[in-house]
Amino acid sequence: MANTLKVWMAPKDKIFVLETTGKADIDKIYEEMRAEDTGLRLETIVHSVTLFQRVCARLLMNGWQLNTGLFYAVPRLLGLAEDGRWNPESNSIYVAFTQDKVMREEIALTRSVSWARNQM
Repeated sequence: MANTLKVWMAPKDKIFVLETTGKADIDKIYEEMRAEDTGLRLETIVHSVTLFQRVCARLLMNGWQLNTGLFYAVPRLLGLAEDGRWNPESNSIYVAFTQDKVMREEIALTRSVSWARNQM
């Protein structure tokens, strides 16, 4: 099934601007998963997703590079060492994400539909 991104051309800039469909939170994801009609009850879906999130976060915060197929993630550190020590006031942890195979395959199934800005 093809995906569609709606875009418009910015005047004078000759660049495309994405017309957002909206924001999808975790409840929207659960709703979409239920719509797949896998026969799973909502509480099973919620448990599976919550477990996946918890395990991914734990692996990342224990130094693992994570490859889920959807994304690749790796923990990174910010800030300089002060006196050879970690200082939570000036050092921090973040996780860098990049798209992986599943996302690239979905991108390949996506087309864009564009229109002039004044038609919106």
